[in-house]
Amino acid sequence: MSVSIAATVERETRVLAVYPETDSVRTFRLSVPADFEFRPGMWVMLQFPDRAEKANAYSMSSSPFQRGYIEITACKVGPFTERLFALKGGETLLLRGPFGKWVYDDEARHAVLVCDGTGLAPYRAMARYVIDKKLPNTLTILQAAKSRDLFFYEDDVPRLESAGIKLYRTLTHPQPGDGWRGPVGGLDLAVLRREAPHFADSHFYLCGAKALVETLERDLLAAGIPKERVRYEKWSDYKWD
Repeated sequence: MSVSIAATVERETRVLAVYPETDSVRTFRLSVPADFEFRPGMWVMLQFPDRAEKANAYSMSSSPFQRGYIEITACKVGPFTERLFALKGGETLLLRGPFGKWVYDDEARHAVLVCDGTGLAPYRAMARYVIDKKLPNTLTILQAAKSRDLFFYEDDVPRLESAGIKLYRTLTHPQPGDGWRGPVGGLDLAVLRREAPHFADSHFYLCGAKALVETLERDLLAAGIPKERVRYEKWSDYKWD
């Protein structure tokens, strides 16, 4: 899939809808031209028209097959997202992109997608893309989060399961009374070996905090996974000119 829209173009985008995922996470549907194309894993820069805050980077969380709009997902963590969370729909933002070379490979017969927190966003795009394109590929998604509030996209879970896409979630900081009965702890090589049904033959996508990405990259390479099958995107990688 080629990307024909010049990434250097800044354009206005309208907020078409706002979807509360959890108390601290929301998904925003933004208008784009019908010929706006991207590959799952790519991202855009968003900014308010008055440019009061610095532009923020967000991965597309919608399928490239959906035309006329994209979706991005944000966690409320600072002044920019606090202002973003005040939007109700109908507002105008500035958008630049798409950017990024860390994209899903259709030829990856088996892929393991590993993230923490909102690093799940590009994997939603990848999963929806695989489903929409009817690819025979297998996907295993593993997400670690500090709190249950960072487990989102609940409406997508049945669709993933019916498509044979595995979703594994583990809570790193369970709290008394949060009702969590699932796995506890971080994501490491042992978890990946246990949960990925085609570990040795898989392509690995890593997205999230620097410590998680760098540790897993090192351990996967030490375990014999070829370097070309380990792809990563640290949050510090979202840069543009």
